[in-house]
Formats: sequence, C-alpha cells, structure tokens
Amino acid sequence: KYYALLCQTPAQKEGKLTDYLIQDKKNNMSRVATKEEEERKDAKKAVLQYRIIENTSFSAFDFINEAERESLCLVDITLITGRHHQIRVQFSHIGCPIWGDAKYNPDWNEKKNIGKIGLCAYELTFFHPITKQQMTVRY
Repeated sequence: KYYALLCQTPAQKEGKLTDYLIQDKKNNMSRVATKEEEERKDAKKAVLQYRIIENTSFSAFDFINEAERESLCLVDITLITGRHHQIRVQFSHIGCPIWGDAKYNPDWNEKKNIGKIGLCAYELTFFHPITKQQMTVRY
C-alpha cells in the first residue's frame, strides 16, 4: 500500500484504474498503451485502487507556494498488480501526476526538481520464503 501526493484531485473520491502498460527499458519509463496496442505481447495489465484521504490546502507544506498547495490531494493506493512505475504512470495518465515527479509530470521541470517525489510505501505483504506464511510489514 502507498500514499501519494497528487498535483490534482481525481474526478472520483475513490476508484479503480485499469490500463495496459508498455515499458521502455532503454529510457527507464513506462506508458499507458493505446487501445490498439493492448493486444501487444509487451503490454501488461496494470490495476490499482485508490481512495482520497485529504484534498485541503496542506498549510503545513509551507515550502510549496500557496497556489500549488491548493490543488494537492493525498491518496491511499492499493496495488492489485505491480508494474514498472505503475502508480506514477497511471495517475499521470488521468491528469493527476505525483508531486515532484520530473519523469511523469509534464509540468515538473529540472528547475523545480528537488530529487524527491510524493510517493511512499507504508505497507508490504508477502509470503515468507521458508515458512510460506503470509506476512505484513507496516510502517
């Protein structure tokens, strides 16, 4: 599970994003496939669920200018699949890129780049390699 700070608020308070992603290994990027490309062998299904936690002014973020703070939105994300840069690509595709993401946010340029993005994993569930028991680690 993840928290993400988005630059825009999604249209729905909660939802499910389902796309097919194509990875560009040479440039270390991924993109959402067009309808025609979805049948390609390298197009992988990507699914996530999200829920808006807060979309207020984030006044504590005084290092961000006020106009930018007004459009921020904090979301809780559950990955159904785990694809290359999935969260970053899917939210950028719907017009809600992650704050600080110079790779997938077209409005974020090198001048603004601070080397950090508003994305944080807070829960990881996996099967123990020896006991095969499901384990969850939460931060």
